[in-house]
Amino acid sequence: MKTLKKILLCLLLLIPLNVIAGKEITLKETYPDIGPRTSVPSVDATLYSDYILLDINRYYGSVVVEVENEETGEVATAEYFVNSRDSFSFDISDMPVGAYIIRIRFSNGVECYGQFSIEEE
Repeated sequence: MKTLKKILLCLLLLIPLNVIAGKEITLKETYPDIGPRTSVPSVDATLYSDYILLDINRYYGSVVVEVENEETGEVATAEYFVNSRDSFSFDISDMPVGAYIIRIRFSNGVECYGQFSIEEE
């Protein structure tokens, strides 16, 4: 049993820290002129080394997520989905080093956006 614990400890020490702990992406929201029955989603975005994890709460409907290169304005990746679960991940492993903007657009007009950087490892 002690040998197993030692092996697990060694493996944990070999895993880079940014794989274990992600970096929160601070999101800002914009709201349209919404009525009292419009759902305002709660969104958390976490940047990991190879992907972005989105946690979307209090919303069911279509969502468009775009990641654009901040320098060029070019959309690096985009995805459309219908939110039927709480978490989504987006692969960014092929994206080059640079500064990016993530935009999350909901069908009810609410939009969230934030900035993040991909750095050399």
